[in-house]
Amino acid sequence: MKLIVATLAGLALSTVAAPAFAQSTGSAFNDMWGADYSAAPSNWTGSYIGIAAGYAGASASQNLSVAPFDFAAHTSLADSGATIGGYAGYNYQIDSYVIGAEGTFTYLGQRLGGAIPADLDWQLGLAVRAGFAAQDNTLIYVRAAWALTDIRFANLGELAGTAYTVKDGYRSALQLGAGVDVKLDPNWILRIEGNYTFEGGDAEIIDYTSGMSVTLDPSLYDVRAGLAYQF
Repeated sequence: MKLIVATLAGLALSTVAAPAFAQSTGSAFNDMWGADYSAAPSNWTGSYIGIAAGYAGASASQNLSVAPFDFAAHTSLADSGATIGGYAGYNYQIDSYVIGAEGTFTYLGQRLGGAIPADLDWQLGLAVRAGFAAQDNTLIYVRAAWALTDIRFANLGELAGTAYTVKDGYRSALQLGAGVDVKLDPNWILRIEGNYTFEGGDAEIIDYTSGMSVTLDPSLYDVRAGLAYQF
């Protein structure tokens, strides 16, 4: 929870700082190329594609039960690390308001330990965005996405010779976030964004030989910076 609060606080700070940053970057591009990009209003309508890198953390409650002994254990798991990925989308501007749709892919590379470890490798997302062009080249936005997180149980060789079923793979969940886009010039867009992915469908293993079942319900937070090109 503290990490989520810190993420939201960072986004709020970036929102406040974005106009000053946009003005300074506009001045830098004026000096470099002799064009006044900071003075002309930006047009956000169009398609774009970009790359992103950042930091993400995963947490989950792993529940282990054994039938028919009515035994249950609950373990809290967590991992965090660097991420890399990309995004592409389309914006449409109406006066100072901008709406759009965006697809994302992110490599997480995280492992949640426990009775049976699970790897969280990829996350795919399809989002809608709505924002306000607060300055000539600054867009403040919120987003909601349908996220698919790839959850795979590891070390399944330990169950060799037993009768078991596995329900893992891509699990869907709601993702909410917010961010700031800053146009460095008419085409290049710098981004900072934070998201929280809620718990979705559980990943589960049922070992029919021992009567053991293991369920996992991870959630994720991430903060990322990106650079995109608008066509």
